Amino acid sequence: MIERTAYRAPFPDIPWHLLTVLAVDDEVLLRNLVEVTMRSQGASVLTAASAEEALAVMATVERIPDLIITDLDMPGVGGIELIRSVRAHPGLGQIPILVVSGSADERLPLAAGASGFLRKPYRRHELLEAAAFSFASR
Repeated sequence: MIERTAYRAPFPDIPWHLLTVLAVDDEVLLRNLVEVTMRSQGASVLTAASAEEALAVMATVERIPDLIITDLDMPGVGGIELIRSVRAHPGLGQIPILVVSGSADERLPLAAGASGFLRKPYRRHELLEAAAFSFASR
């Protein structure tokens, strides 16, 4: 588990073992990093290689994700369109969405409805902190 004392701000207590996280990234290594990091905290993890696949996953699972962590720049439908689709869907609209991107501009994803933004490259503890705050801010 992550050490709370490693952070400047109070780290929210998140019941990761009760949560399902959807990791969306076209880059396998980065998607796997999110998956391994979230599983290390006890979360269940679903994965998708694209926004289209993420929407298909959410349409077929019994339990919708409690948190979506998505890349911004992906082939086909990108992260912004994924955010807009989730926000427009009555059953999905309240899911917290953390965007992870190499982009320096966080304004567009946040304006589209993202709950948080984390710039790549990031460290494991930074991902956990951003995910926790995105989830806690819902």
